[in-house]
Order: sequence, then structure tokens, then C-alpha cells
Amino acid sequence: MNKNVKNDDNSIMIGGDSDKNRLFVESKNTRSIILNHNLKDAKDSLYERDSGLNHIICRFAKEKNITFIIDLDELWNDYSNDLFLKARVFSRVMQNLRLFNKFKNSLKVMNLNGRTPREVQNLLITLGLNTSLSNSAVKNAS
Repeated sequence: MNKNVKNDDNSIMIGGDSDKNRLFVESKNTRSIILNHNLKDAKDSLYERDSGLNHIICRFAKEKNITFIIDLDELWNDYSNDLFLKARVFSRVMQNLRLFNKFKNSLKVMNLNGRTPREVQNLLITLGLNTSLSNSAVKNAS
């Protein structure tokens, strides 16, 4: 079942694994994809995480001006009972941020949860996003 949110003429898709995200990027009506880093059944290899993105998806998304949205609730959830899951979520976010740096994709963040934009920007920079992309991601925050 494809979950999507219609926002007048823009489509915001709720992403998943890399196959699902690639279908969304190849679709004509996709404008934004909300990334899901908390994939329970994803298999991570030694050098690459199954984060829902790869270099091909990022290149196509850049050509089509598709914006990626990171839900900060995934990062600030209470993982006190499962620290391994918390590490997996953070490593997937870090891999995606490296891809955003390389391909200069448009990025937004959502669910600031009372955090100041400066705190969110510092978190993104700490996780590996460059300063200019973190500025634009926080400026476009919802």
C-alpha cells in the first residue's frame, strides 16, 4: 500500500527501502519523500547501510528537484531498551547525509519537538551534513 499525502499539486511520499524510494523518484508527480530510517527488516552490509537511498536515487532526485525530508522524531525517540536500533538509525541518517553532501540534494527537516533551529543545525553538522545544506534544511523546517 503506497502511503502518500497530497498537498495541492505536490505529492509527498512516505519512503521506505531503496526499491520503493526509486519508484517514487521515477514517478512524475513526486515532489518530496519523507525518509524512513527505522527499517526493521533491512540488512546492512559491512560498508553500506540499507538506508533507503543510494547514489543513483540521489542523482535522479537532483535532476527532478525532489526534496528529501528527515523526520527528527526518529532521532529523538527513546531507544533506552534497544541501543542497537538507535545506532542503526543514526548510521543510516549519517550515510544519507553523506549522499546529500555529494549530490547537493534539497533537504528539509520536520518535527523539531521544541528544539531550536540552531540545535537542529548543530546536530546535522555533527552527523556530517555541510553547513550550507544544514542552513537550508533548518530554514525550510516544518
